[in-house]
Amino acid sequence: MHSRLPDSIRAQSLVLLDAVDARRRTKSTRKKYVYYIEQGPRPNPSTLHTAWFIGKPLNLAAMREALGLITGTHDFRAFSQGLQKHEFVDLNTTRTLLDCHVVVRRYVSNE
Repeated sequence: MHSRLPDSIRAQSLVLLDAVDARRRTKSTRKKYVYYIEQGPRPNPSTLHTAWFIGKPLNLAAMREALGLITGTHDFRAFSQGLQKHEFVDLNTTRTLLDCHVVVRRYVSNE
């Protein structure tokens, strides 16, 4: 499966669905996205395919402030690559973000 995905995307688990479960998935009204960002002097080899590496400290206060601005209902058309084309003009790109937050987890290296 990974050979068909871009390097930036990695599946962490796979579950086979029957036809009923597949319909539930396509008719879902909510989705959850989790992004992992790793900080430090160098990337951790064990998380190369599951986390974005940032070599400098992040401004957590600014990140939390920005997340507060996008929580709620907004039109995300400007972030939808290719949806400016005529055939997509009626596509609804308004979404509601119910919750956005930054969670800090400390990783201690064994080096």
